[in-house]
Amino acid sequence: MLLRAVPRPLIFDVGANIGQTLDRYARTFPTRTIYCFEPYPESFERLAAKANQTANAFPYCLAFAEEVGTRDFFTNPAHSGTNSLLARPKDKRRYYAPNAELHEIIKVQVDTLDRFCRNHAIPKLNILKLDIQGGELLALQGAVELLARNAIDIIYIEVEFVPHYENQPLFHQIVGFLSGYGYSLYNLYDLVYARNGQLRFGDAIFLSNPVRQDIVDAFPSER
Repeated sequence: MLLRAVPRPLIFDVGANIGQTLDRYARTFPTRTIYCFEPYPESFERLAAKANQTANAFPYCLAFAEEVGTRDFFTNPAHSGTNSLLARPKDKRRYYAPNAELHEIIKVQVDTLDRFCRNHAIPKLNILKLDIQGGELLALQGAVELLARNAIDIIYIEVEFVPHYENQPLFHQIVGFLSGYGYSLYNLYDLVYARNGQLRFGDAIFLSNPVRQDIVDAFPSER
């Protein structure tokens, strides 16, 4: 609904793992172009195989943060979906399964979203999906040129309400950062709770001002 006027959406799937979201976007937007990013080599191998069988899908073995370079990447081969640029917390209550500890460290290549888009002549994204296990704010800090131009229509992002990683941003910090560029919360999805009732994490959609004004606010007022 939010992209109904966009015939060929351009999508960045950041934290693509083995291509789960690639499958969903390919079905939802048959005429899209999607760039898929996954820095963990074992997961990237499976992602690349899937992308190579999907029209207009381009895989990159790459992480995104606020600076270009090489960084430590904390991993668990048995639970690759929890891999992160951030280590697990050293104290406080553990809000994740004990078998999801990150025991191995590898080096990965890191770019910024602004630099990647400049180098690939990409002026605008219709969807930026970020599922990078606590590294979401780092990636957004590397996209300030895009954000300042409202050059990302929709940000679909994993958000966490209690720490799952060391020094990770929580939901309110993501809201505060994006609001500084005129992005506003649209909705929350797939919320997950701890056994003590604490809201742990979920997904959120944030909209640029143009999308809010032209699509969402164009709907008739409530009856």
